[in-house]
Amino acid sequence: SDVDGEQVDVIDVTGADNFAVRLFFDKKNHLPLLLSYRGPKPRIMTMSRSAGGAARSAEDIRKAREEEEKKLGSERSAGPPEEVEFYIRLSDHKKVDGLMLPFKLTFLTESEVSEEFEISKYQLNPQFKADRFEKH
Repeated sequence: SDVDGEQVDVIDVTGADNFAVRLFFDKKNHLPLLLSYRGPKPRIMTMSRSAGGAARSAEDIRKAREEEEKKLGSERSAGPPEEVEFYIRLSDHKKVDGLMLPFKLTFLTESEVSEEFEISKYQLNPQFKADRFEKH
C-alpha cells in the first residue's frame, strides 16, 4: 500500500472483542507512519446562550440536558452508531538514545484532524525508587 505517496508495509492486528487495528510502516526505513482503526462516529453536542451572554438558569440547563438525553435515546433506538475510520499519524521521527521515535502525533477522524501533539522530549528508562509501584 502507500501513505502520502510513500510505499508502506501493512500489518493487520486483531484480537478479542472485535479488536482490529492496521499498522503502516515505511518500506524503506521500517518506521511506523500510521495506525488506523474503526469506531463509533463521535457525537457533537452544543449548548448556546442567549444574546448578551446572559447566564442560563439551573432550570434552563436541566431542560437542555433532558432534551439532549432524549435525542441520545432516540439515536440509540435507531440502531448502532455509524462507524468511521480513525487514524493516528506518526511523523517527525528523530533519534533518541539510539531509537527513532516520532515527535509529532496527529489524530484524525476520517480525513478531519481532531488533535495534534508535538513531543519535545522523551525520557527512556527513567530511574524509579523501589516503592514507586507499591500500593499506598
